[in-house]
Amino acid sequence: MKVLNALPIAVAVFMTACTTDPNSPGLEYMPDMYRSPAVEAYVDYGQEAYLVGEDVARAQR
Repeated sequence: MKVLNALPIAVAVFMTACTTDPNSPGLEYMPDMYRSPAVEAYVDYGQEAYLVGEDVARAQR
């Protein structure tokens, strides 16, 4: 008897979970695991590669 009561609820949940909207993005748990963010190889991101502080230069000597 409990199965017969739960059956319409299960069918309703199943029917609302299925969507035919092509614009629906769906659900991704961690999107960066599926698609890595694009990184340009030769783009200046404002970081100076060889700029070190005076303390670092002293420690390397």
